[in-house]
Amino acid sequence: MAVTTMWSTTLDNIDAAAPEIEALSAQIEEDGDISQPVFDLLRQCGCFRMLVPRAHGGDELSIQQALAVIERVSRADASVGWNVMIGSSNLVVVGAFPEETFDRVYQAGPDVMVVGSHAPKGTCTPVPGGYVINGRWPFVSGCRYADWVVTQGVVTDGDGARRKGIDGRPDMKLSLLSPDDVGILDTWHTSGLRGTGSHDVEVKDVYCPEERNCQWFGGTPSKSKGIFAVPPVAQLGLFMAAVALGTAQAALDDVTELASSGKRPAYGVRRLAESTLFQTDVGETHMKLRAARALLYAEAEAVWRKAAGGGDFTLRDRAQMRATSSQVSAMCVDATTAAYRHGGGSAIYASSSLRRRFQDIQALGQHAGVGREFFTIMGALLSGEEPEVVRI
Repeated sequence: MAVTTMWSTTLDNIDAAAPEIEALSAQIEEDGDISQPVFDLLRQCGCFRMLVPRAHGGDELSIQQALAVIERVSRADASVGWNVMIGSSNLVVVGAFPEETFDRVYQAGPDVMVVGSHAPKGTCTPVPGGYVINGRWPFVSGCRYADWVVTQGVVTDGDGARRKGIDGRPDMKLSLLSPDDVGILDTWHTSGLRGTGSHDVEVKDVYCPEERNCQWFGGTPSKSKGIFAVPPVAQLGLFMAAVALGTAQAALDDVTELASSGKRPAYGVRRLAESTLFQTDVGETHMKLRAARALLYAEAEAVWRKAAGGGDFTLRDRAQMRATSSQVSAMCVDATTAAYRHGGGSAIYASSSLRRRFQDIQALGQHAGVGREFFTIMGALLSGEEPEVVRI
């Protein structure tokens, strides 16, 4: 397939690739990972360069444009969409590192796959010129195709004592590692999003030079314009919600196609498509997804406009981003569940795309990045109270 990477054709590239991705969905799920040909196809389509600055050869798309690409890929396959989301959005994490490190990541071109975990599951022990990294991190999606792996660890002294930051919490560092320094443990055996290859990774006594370490919370990033002007932790949830939206829309497409093909429910006297209950649920689900899409893109547009105008993002702004991601994802879980329910007995087979999308959306809904606690934070702020969690 001949492709280009200009924004005007990025979605066209994905539309052209979608049938091939959809045809491989069952195999991707069975393998527990995307294949090398699929990954190469995504790279050719420009999926991993879309947020990279033009100065580094990227397309420098807006958040809204990137969300549209992620949603479309996820409509073909949720696991593939998730890996596109991870590989493209982690650019903002790289922006937290020093300028020279950012330049090194993209020195060979913009089509870079950055993966990792922000959970502080490891340790960083200071040594002359850098840190020694140890630890094990779960949920590292796309790790088999990584160009770079980001981990986060607690800074410890040589005797293992944890250092405290200025806020009294443990001092933590992000570290940027070569895939050669990271061991992949075969742990990704799940009910949903099985094709993401989100295995645990392990690092043992790896030296990481000073310039490839930085502070994620409270640090000063080297990049501050465009996508980097948006609070990095808060914006990641928007990208997750785009995966949910594409998955839910695909589930609705699946069940309406099933109904139009003449499916007749057991003990039913009418075809599924003739059922007023089905028609009501489909109509309601369609409108729910329209509402979810409108909310996601309206929030993204407001965020992008604020970033472009140089505005400061308050705690309430960040909380609203996170609550938006949670709300959109919850609506998508409900929509996919409704579609799956109307699939009846045919939807429980391993070969059913409805079954796969239902399990994928349930797995996505379990992610901490779209949890209900963000409603709590938003509610506390609306009530004039101090929220318990502010690292958003």
